Amino acid sequence: MAFFMKGEPLVAKLAAIAKFGVFPAAMAAALFYSPPDYVFSKKDNSSK
Repeated sequence: MAFFMKGEPLVAKLAAIAKFGVFPAAMAAALFYSPPDYVFSKKDNSSK
C-alpha cells in the first residue's frame, strides 16, 4: 500500500490505528447513540 513507505513508519501506524480503531468505534457509537424510534419510523416510512 502507499501508506507503508519506508521513511514514514509513524504515518503508517497512525493510518492503521485510524483504519482499525477509530472508524469502527465511530460506527459503533453511531449505532448505539442513534435513537431507535427514529430508525424504525424511518424504515416504516420508506417502505410505504
